[in-house]
Amino acid sequence: MAGIFISYRREDTAGHAGRLFDRLTQHFGKVRIFMDVSDIEPGTDFVEAIDKAVGSCEILIVVIGREWLTCREPGGQRRLENPNDFIRLEAATALKRSIRVIPVLVQGARMPKSAELPADLEKLSRRQGIEISDTRWDSDTGQLIKALEAALAQESEAKPAPKLEERPSQLQTKDKRKVFAPLVAIASVVVLAIGGWLLWPKKVEVPRLTGSSLETAKALIEDRGLLLGIVSERETERGSPGAVLAQQPPAGNRVEKKTAVDLVVASAPKIAVPDVIGKTFEEAKAAMKNAGLDVGKSVRQESTEKAPGVVLAQQPAAASRVERTTKVDLVVAVAPKIIVPQIVGKTSTDAEGALRQAGLVSGMKTTRESSEASGIVLSQRPAAGQALDRGARVDFVVAIPAAIAVPNVVNLPIDGARLALEKAGLAVGNIRETSSNASSAGTVLSQGPNAGTKIKPGTRVDLLVVAKFPSSGEIDVPDLRKLPLDAARTKLKEAQLAPGRTQYRSVEGTPGTVYAQRPAPPAKAKTGTSVELFAVAVPPLYAAGYYDVAGGRSVDLDVLRTKELNVEVDIGFKVESAAQRYIEVLNGAVIAIGGKRPAGREACAAARLSNKRILVDEALVGTYICARTNRGRHSEFLLYEIAGSSPGTFRIRFVTWQ
Repeated sequence: MAGIFISYRREDTAGHAGRLFDRLTQHFGKVRIFMDVSDIEPGTDFVEAIDKAVGSCEILIVVIGREWLTCREPGGQRRLENPNDFIRLEAATALKRSIRVIPVLVQGARMPKSAELPADLEKLSRRQGIEISDTRWDSDTGQLIKALEAALAQESEAKPAPKLEERPSQLQTKDKRKVFAPLVAIASVVVLAIGGWLLWPKKVEVPRLTGSSLETAKALIEDRGLLLGIVSERETERGSPGAVLAQQPPAGNRVEKKTAVDLVVASAPKIAVPDVIGKTFEEAKAAMKNAGLDVGKSVRQESTEKAPGVVLAQQPAAASRVERTTKVDLVVAVAPKIIVPQIVGKTSTDAEGALRQAGLVSGMKTTRESSEASGIVLSQRPAAGQALDRGARVDFVVAIPAAIAVPNVVNLPIDGARLALEKAGLAVGNIRETSSNASSAGTVLSQGPNAGTKIKPGTRVDLLVVAKFPSSGEIDVPDLRKLPLDAARTKLKEAQLAPGRTQYRSVEGTPGTVYAQRPAPPAKAKTGTSVELFAVAVPPLYAAGYYDVAGGRSVDLDVLRTKELNVEVDIGFKVESAAQRYIEVLNGAVIAIGGKRPAGREACAAARLSNKRILVDEALVGTYICARTNRGRHSEFLLYEIAGSSPGTFRIRFVTWQ
């Protein structure tokens, strides 16, 4: 009877080979399927044993998993490189004897290339393989069974029945036999009758074997000169496992010696293994428990087709009948690991996009002073190339410009102060003029930030300069209301007064004209005094100006004044300690940190705003911040100075659009 031999490597595909064995024996019968070359007795030449076992079959199935080709011995050598490797011997023997070899690929394995195989296995790479997937097990093994049936039919047709031909000498003697045949027949009958009477064998009585153990039954059979026939098992709770339940021929019958005695032996009741493929691991455990079985080993296998925790395979296979002590091993799906992308060298925004695209999440983002461009990622943790679960966090460090100590420009001429600031990598900010008899015109009286303060490169430093007006007695402050701003500033200079800060607000009047001033007529002022102007905002401007805000105070970005905390304010400056000062958003307003240059109305409207408070430190000085007021208007303000010792006064310049 033609047989099928299954060759597999235990470390690679024991579970799949077991399932395949069960499937094929279910279709072809157990006597036609062979699996393993086992129980080779000591002293036996295992090469000859394998040659004999493989040679007795018509077809060799080679089960190839992901580690079939690369599995290594303890010394590091590939097992296929060992000439005495059982798996290599089995396949090489079949190829050498022209036995049909069918590679069966499991676990998504690929067909080995000729260059990857030893010389005696190179032909294996040219054999057409069959791929069997865990998710298409029934259909794929069905295709394999069809291929095996076709191959077995071809092998059977290739072996015609032997044909005997008569030789001439036989034809010549046939006539002579016709003459002597009757005489020979008569003589034979006489001889057989006499010999039968003398040699007729004596019969022996079949012993009672029921209730005996199988070993005792074997001994009793041999003692009577009988042979052990077919031993089959019957599941029963009556009698201990291994005890003889029935025999054929029955006890007491007289039979000839060497008659085979068949036995039925008791076995413990077996349990049908439930089908848990496709169930979750917890559901599978519950199903096994309900069936009276336990889960054995649980092997994790990455899968893109099944959800994590779903059972992909089981061993023994579903519907197999096993003893109660049998443990069922499971293969459970896990989500494929995600390889961390390289984000070092990217901008912070690009790094977050790369992580998001890979299925990871941006973790803690910290900053470090560096000569690299601002916003470039300097390092990451975990490093690129590591495998993480989907949704894991990746922390990274972003470059910020190294802080610069503000030089002391007090008492320098304005041109000298400008040169010193630019040489240090800083810029001149707002220049305000004031009168002074202590210093000459154009001399810097104060600066902000103060000398020695660490700030970012490019930050603007505001200066207070002695006005270029002669110091004299008080003069009348001119009325500037309804004048265009340029005309109002010219009129102040003509009056030997200095134009001060200009603030804007949406009020009635001609856009760009002065609607209020401080001080206002009929006040008198010293020569060189700064006069603050309030102008009608030019659309789309709604309000603009400056605030000096003490800690604990709040600001309404829609109007030109600071307030105590109430429903109209937008931002507040909260001081928790000398080192913990915050800009907080109030009454539904939202903000977002910008850059060192003004963003403008459109960019602020598109910015991702939030209600999270912002820590105020020296690094924030010189930074523009976008906002949306509690009345829904878009605004932008600059924290350009923190005056005085902590908590200090927060000086901001802002603009709010209609």
